[in-house]
Amino acid sequence: MNRKFEINTLVRIAFLLAFSILGAQIKIPSLIGTPALDSFPAYLAALSWGGTPGAIVGFLGHFFTSLIVGFPLSLPLHLIIGIGMVGCVIAVSKTVMHYGKLPACIIGVIANGIILPSIFVVIPGFGVSFFLSMIPALIVSSSINIILAYSMSPVADRILGADVNITKGVESD
Repeated sequence: MNRKFEINTLVRIAFLLAFSILGAQIKIPSLIGTPALDSFPAYLAALSWGGTPGAIVGFLGHFFTSLIVGFPLSLPLHLIIGIGMVGCVIAVSKTVMHYGKLPACIIGVIANGIILPSIFVVIPGFGVSFFLSMIPALIVSSSINIILAYSMSPVADRILGADVNITKGVESD
């Protein structure tokens, strides 16, 4: 890994994190106020540059979104959700490398909209009713975020270059 690559990666992450914080201001109506357009930059990174930049943007993006609304589920739970976002973004990145961008988008919606919020079923005080009440807003916000990332990825690939080689299934250096 050379210095130019490291600087390019840091610039991409900072650029996408800024967009994530802006997207955090555009909320999808829900019980807790955190579903927003904050994860599309993380998914854009996963689709175009791989899991690591996407995971960083996904975690920090969720953190700042939750911070803006005062951590309505508590800081520890939002940190767990942030770690879950890392998993969602990495799942998208791995899927795009092996199967392409469209299947990766479907995986992203399922992971972020259904699988990640299912952790609340086992957390005391939340349960199945909380999980079911969050699903509609999370499916909508996940879909919008993924559609934005998918539609912007060709432009990002052209302007900033893509690191995910879909045909060979490897990230390039």
